[in-house]
Amino acid sequence: MREKNYKIMKKYIAFILACCLCCNFMPINTVLAENNTNDPIFLTDEQIASLDTFNEDLKTEIKKPDSPTAVISNNMFYVSLKKEYSDIDLQLNNSYFSEISNISSVEQIFNITNSDTNPLFKKENFRNIVKIVLTTDTAQELDNAINSIKDREDIKTIAYDYYDSIETIETPEISTYAGNSSQAESQKIYYNSLGITQAWDITKGSSEVKVGVIDSGLNVNIPELSSNIWTNPNEIPNNNQDDDGNGFIDDVHGWNCISNIPNTNGNGDISDIPTDNCNFGHGTSCSSVIGAKNIVSNTKSDLVGVCENVTIVPIKITSSEQMVIAINYAIANNIPILSHSKSSEYLSDIEKQAIETYNGLFVTSAGNKGYNLDSDNQQSYPTEYDLGNVISVACSNTNGTLNTSLNYGGNTVDVSAVGTNVWVYDMYNNARIVTGTSYSTPMVAGVLALMKSYYPDATPEMLKTALLTTTTNGSTHENKTRTMGNINAYNALMALKEMLPVADGTTAYMQNQSSGLFLTKQTTNSILQSNYAESTPQKWTFIYQNNGYYKIKTQDNRYLTVTNGMDTDSNTVRATTLTSQPEAINWKITCNKDNTYNIMPQCSNTRVLQINGDSSLTINTKSNTNTTQHWFIKDIDEISINKTYFLRNKYTGKYLTINDSNTPSAPNVNNYTRACSHKTIAI
Repeated sequence: MREKNYKIMKKYIAFILACCLCCNFMPINTVLAENNTNDPIFLTDEQIASLDTFNEDLKTEIKKPDSPTAVISNNMFYVSLKKEYSDIDLQLNNSYFSEISNISSVEQIFNITNSDTNPLFKKENFRNIVKIVLTTDTAQELDNAINSIKDREDIKTIAYDYYDSIETIETPEISTYAGNSSQAESQKIYYNSLGITQAWDITKGSSEVKVGVIDSGLNVNIPELSSNIWTNPNEIPNNNQDDDGNGFIDDVHGWNCISNIPNTNGNGDISDIPTDNCNFGHGTSCSSVIGAKNIVSNTKSDLVGVCENVTIVPIKITSSEQMVIAINYAIANNIPILSHSKSSEYLSDIEKQAIETYNGLFVTSAGNKGYNLDSDNQQSYPTEYDLGNVISVACSNTNGTLNTSLNYGGNTVDVSAVGTNVWVYDMYNNARIVTGTSYSTPMVAGVLALMKSYYPDATPEMLKTALLTTTTNGSTHENKTRTMGNINAYNALMALKEMLPVADGTTAYMQNQSSGLFLTKQTTNSILQSNYAESTPQKWTFIYQNNGYYKIKTQDNRYLTVTNGMDTDSNTVRATTLTSQPEAINWKITCNKDNTYNIMPQCSNTRVLQINGDSSLTINTKSNTNTTQHWFIKDIDEISINKTYFLRNKYTGKYLTINDSNTPSAPNVNNYTRACSHKTIAI
């Protein structure tokens, strides 16, 4: 019980930290949190880091899979090293495990070729994980091999390789497509309750966003899904070669992580597997919740997924141990969101190690047993791994009430989404109604895909913060999920909008950091620099395009644009009147740590807005280098003074203040006036 309480405290503090890090204007090194007595707690960076090392990296107890339906492979098993012994450059081979006499091969799981720059790889959490394949295939020889290395100091985990259904998937078929529009009307009801239809007025997603579906596979021939399924552009089908060099042979549409089921060979065969627990294709059905597309015809309903424009990458697994390979595949192929609609009552330490190495969002189902997971006697994994990148999902009914016949937990499960009576497409291309946390999970993954499409540069912390701080609450959720509510896609997008580098509709000056001069437009529409003391510089308005880019225009509606090709350093920039706004150049704006900005034309993200050093001081775009010129985007009313801010807690509405004795405090108020009566803190 003490361990679970510690986990709750740690996750709460980490969540507050993530929220604070999302504020672009707050370069401070302390974090304000509140405990149950409402007293402020300030934690330094070192103290936060110490939470991650609170538990020693102890050896994991070796045990065979607890599931009665697990089929164990006798010729292979997994081994991971402790963190202090792990190194991304360490190549483990047969000789490293010299105690084992009958090794056929040692297969490295994590093959991250760009580990220092890959945004989805958490190098600090990396452990060497390998699969050891034996020359023999007997239970006795397997036990002998494991026993020969189990006491080594450097080994963290030894795990059996097996396949299993993982859980009994309670997914009743209620009806199939009957040739009317009732499905779409039913779907509209729960999409409205989750703010999804309202979010579609802002974005319907982007094919640039990948969502990995870690499940039983997928039928790539379903018309409503086929156009949204990933196709590896650099892989030639069925030639038994790794054409794109990503470490996976013939991964045309995704990857099959299964290596020990008869008639399968860890490969690109991602076809769905009907099972006794789900005979209509679990992976296909979950994928349709994320990204089914409306292909209007006479024989199909107009059911659509949450994110109609998305790229779905099927990753096929049947056991927790195969998650290691699945995570490796997601990192190698830049998949920032993973949807995993299965759960297990049996802890897999090696699965946990893999997930914590992934720097994306891992959405998982809380499970369908009807457990209160806050109880020490009830478990569901990956929900209870206590990892910051995991979002655990409970199931609500179409009217928004929590479905407590499935798993929940006020200190364990993050949020809920509709998963009762959800319309899906199955692997046979039928429309049917299903129920379970299996379907509330891809509902959340689809909303995250909408959010990632809207703001592609949003970090996992930003996405999770926006999602979990904007739920719509209900009395049935109280003390049954952390957020005590359902996701709301529209609210989440509005929260994400507040995290943009420049607020949509901002009118401001652009000042070059190097020269101190301002970007301005002459009456001839040419772009020059000006000294603020000599002439009033141009005011620019930044118009967000709901896709990560801005249009930048003058007050007389002339758009900042590029006049010629992007192949040389002599590309000038001018403002011009265009016949229609879509023809204007879009600009990506990124904020630097010193509150300056890089401004890059969409037509070439390797170039940035620069100023020539010649006497004319013309404005060009040049190659992005370490000496890139940065720009201030300055408030038009406070151009020459440093701004100060009030620091407000987003959840409580309270303001950080300093009382007369200069002691930081967070008074129990929710109004601006009281905060103003104290000293403000300049940030």
